[in-house]
Amino acid sequence: MRDWNLRVMLHQILALRDLDWKSWAVQDRVDELDEKLWRTRDVDLLQRQLSDYVTGLKAALDEVIAPARS
Repeated sequence: MRDWNLRVMLHQILALRDLDWKSWAVQDRVDELDEKLWRTRDVDLLQRQLSDYVTGLKAALDEVIAPARS
């Protein structure tokens, strides 16, 4: 969140969102400033490596999708 270009894009996206669900961000190294920035945008912050998150997400999706294919 220290990259101002990313922050401007995120601000515009969040300003336009009309979601019924909560947003989240995945970030490896989190400090107090990161937590504050995400919290003020009402975004849950998951502190982990993106590769670990993707691996877990794939496993969860496989559990849901595999029975549907049977």
